[in-house]
Amino acid sequence: MKRNTPQQLFRSVQKAFLSQTLPVPARFYATTVGQEHSTLTGDNFPASSNTFGWHHAKATRDLPYGNSLRVSYNRTSMSNYELKTHYEGVAAGLVECGVRPGDRVMMVQQSNAEVIVTQLACMKIGASLVLIPNSEKAGYMMRMINLIRPRVLMTPSKYDNVDYLRIFKHIVPEIKRLGQYNLPFRSRRFPFLKQIIVTDPFIKKMKLGAGLHKFIQMVLYGPTGFYESPLRRLALHINSDYPALILADGTDPWSTHFKPLVYSQKNLINAGLVLGKLLGVEQSDRILVAGGHHMTTQGAVLANFSAIMNQATVVIPSMVFDLDAVLRQLQIEQISIAFFTAQELSQVVSHPSLSKLKLDHLKKVVVVGDAPNKKLIQNAKDSLGVEAVHHVDGLDEHSGVLFFDGEILPGTDVKVVREDGKVVHHDTTGYVKVRSPLTPLGYWNDIGLMKDDYDTEGWYRIPDKMGKISKAGKLDWA
Repeated sequence: MKRNTPQQLFRSVQKAFLSQTLPVPARFYATTVGQEHSTLTGDNFPASSNTFGWHHAKATRDLPYGNSLRVSYNRTSMSNYELKTHYEGVAAGLVECGVRPGDRVMMVQQSNAEVIVTQLACMKIGASLVLIPNSEKAGYMMRMINLIRPRVLMTPSKYDNVDYLRIFKHIVPEIKRLGQYNLPFRSRRFPFLKQIIVTDPFIKKMKLGAGLHKFIQMVLYGPTGFYESPLRRLALHINSDYPALILADGTDPWSTHFKPLVYSQKNLINAGLVLGKLLGVEQSDRILVAGGHHMTTQGAVLANFSAIMNQATVVIPSMVFDLDAVLRQLQIEQISIAFFTAQELSQVVSHPSLSKLKLDHLKKVVVVGDAPNKKLIQNAKDSLGVEAVHHVDGLDEHSGVLFFDGEILPGTDVKVVREDGKVVHHDTTGYVKVRSPLTPLGYWNDIGLMKDDYDTEGWYRIPDKMGKISKAGKLDWA
């Protein structure tokens, strides 16, 4: 019997494979169903699968001295190169503190440069930053630490008459009994927590005692090879699907409804790319996000990354929302794009001193969350002189069904299904499923990342939400 050569075997297998009918890719399944079914497909968008470190390294090479971050109230200003140097130094410091890909860094903070730098540092090493609300209750902090299980905890020493150091020394008494300075501690109550870092910029002369780092002390600066080579070796083991951000809202952490959404690097990067494309963000643009939104998708995702991913400048006027500071910085910083909620925009438009400002450079206003009414939109155009008032909704409220001026974003697929998963006809109420590069990984629970609302094809079923798609192709929530 004559035996086939390896080349003949390969050709026969290749011929058999190509002769079969290949399945339709899942991305285009919704377009093949037909007009009689409740499906929506956004325009094609080439989603990026690269990590943030790759994107920002390329941007830094292209425009190293372009403005990137401006915190007006404490006069902090960074170029692309300076921002890269800072977050890589923090990333190297976090690695020295024991943070590895997949770990979590918990942060109690206000809107400032430390939040953005730490968030980018965590993305650089594949860790995730967890932002939690401020609270003066030790029980709340203990619950959040047990829920998140962070490797490193970052906190201010004091803020708004709350002594956070006193709280954490009470719930982690081991940090008071260490014999040497800045050693990792071993807590009986929280065995996973190894370091506590104090982020206040004014504590340079303060003696914190054993077990506590100052933020400036854990940042590793030096020659490029001192910290960049270890980070590059670490970057070989991470990808854009790693969790990067966990936003804990004000929901009671003891409640069953407490489900902080987990966003991956791919979510944050593509949110910045697609929104920057729709807004027409350029390198010369200066994007303002009001203070206090570092814990919402408005600041932590949309405004920050639409600027950073398009080499524009993020401007933070105040630590918390301050109307006078916002109006002052709109003129002084020559803002071209501003992010507000509908309530904040209403306060800005109705301010009596608005007519005295020169806002010729302000081109667009983006309203995040609840939709503004037509009267507010017209008042904003008349009083601010902007070209357009856009509305972005859905990243946190509906978990990934992101709308831009009422239309689903490019690269997004939406369908309405029955209980058994079959697609329903139009104008029929059912469960809403979405698949998008912006859809979060899932939500965080006591046992870790939960993805029980995903199916095998990557469709995410929105919990506790039902809707229907009309014949005109619009998704209406029930």
